[in-house]
Amino acid sequence: MYSKRIAHHFLLVSMIHCSADVSGHYAMKVSVSVITYNQEDYIAQALDSVLMQETDFEFEILIGEDDSSDGTRAIVKDYQRRHPSRIRLLLNDRKDVIYINGRATGRWNFINNLNNARGTYIALLEGDDYWSDPLKLQKQADFLDQNADCSACFHWVQWLDQSLEEIAEAKYGPSVVQSRYVLDDLLRNGNFISTCSLMFRNRYPETLPAWYYGIPVGDLPLHILHAKEGAIGLIDETMAVYRRHEGGIYGGQSEVDNCNVALETYAVLGASLGLSRKRSFRSGVLRWETRLVNAHREQGRLMDALLAGWRAVKVAPGNKKLRTLAEVTVACLPARLRGRVRRMVQHRKQRP
Repeated sequence: MYSKRIAHHFLLVSMIHCSADVSGHYAMKVSVSVITYNQEDYIAQALDSVLMQETDFEFEILIGEDDSSDGTRAIVKDYQRRHPSRIRLLLNDRKDVIYINGRATGRWNFINNLNNARGTYIALLEGDDYWSDPLKLQKQADFLDQNADCSACFHWVQWLDQSLEEIAEAKYGPSVVQSRYVLDDLLRNGNFISTCSLMFRNRYPETLPAWYYGIPVGDLPLHILHAKEGAIGLIDETMAVYRRHEGGIYGGQSEVDNCNVALETYAVLGASLGLSRKRSFRSGVLRWETRLVNAHREQGRLMDALLAGWRAVKVAPGNKKLRTLAEVTVACLPARLRGRVRRMVQHRKQRP
C-alpha cells in the first residue's frame, strides 16, 4: 500500500513541464543525469569524466543535488558557474526525499532528473562513479541511432574497491555475453546492468508507474520497463568505473538484507506487471530464495533457512522441484554432513 507521501510525489511529477514538443523532438541529443548526495570526495571526478566527453552533438549535464550536509552542493554550484551552458543544476530539499522501508532514498532526485531531461537519449551517472572512455556518449548514441529495435544499451564496468583503492580485475556485466538482452534475461538473471553504463531513449516525462516510487530497488525495475519497450543492446567495451564503498547505496547491508530486498522487488514487479506466471520470473525468485537459504544458515538461523527453502521449492518450475528440494535440504545440513553428501555426489558423477 503506497503512502500518501508517495502518491503526492507521483502527482507532482505528472505535472512537470514536458521538454519535448508535440512532434516528439527534443532540444538536444543526450541528457546526462547525475544524482548526488554527500559525495564531496567523488563528485568532481564524476563531473570531470562527463565534461571530457568528445561528441559531434550537443549534450547537457543535469545535476540533481539532494541537499547534502557536506560540501557537495558547493562543489556542484562551482561547476555550474564554470560551465553554465552545459550544466543545469536542480537543487532539491530533504523534505522531498522518499523513504522506502524506513530508509531515505534518492528516488525523488532520480525521477525529477528524468522528467527535466531535454535530450533524445538519457545517460545515467551517480555522483560516486565515473566514466573512463571519452567516447562513451558518442558510441552509445550512435548505437541507439543505428539500432531502432533497442530501447537502451549498456557496456561493461570496472569495480573500484574504495577500501583498497584499487580497481578489481573482474568486470561487472552479464554472465552470458550476447548482443541483445530481453525481458526474460533480466527476470531470470537479475540485474547485470550497472547504472553508470546505461543509455536509453527518453520517454519522459511520461510518468513512471506509481509502484516505481515505492519499490525497494530502482535499477532492475527501470531496466525491465525499458525491456518491455524493446531489446537492450550490449556494447562490448569497458567504459566506466563503479566505486564500491561503505557510503554507497548498499554499503553495510548483509546478504540476508540483500536477498530480502531483491525478493520484495520481485514481488512488486510480479504483481504490478503481471509477470508472476512467467517461467523466467519464477527462476529469478528461485535464485534469490536459494541464496537466502544459505545466508540464513550462515547466521545459524535454521528455521528461517528451512522456510526460505520451502518457498524455493514452491516457486521452482515443475522440472526443477525435486532438484531444488535436494539442494535446499543439503544446504540446511550441518557443515560436516554437507561436505560428506557433496563428496558422495561428486564420487557418483565420476564413476564410469
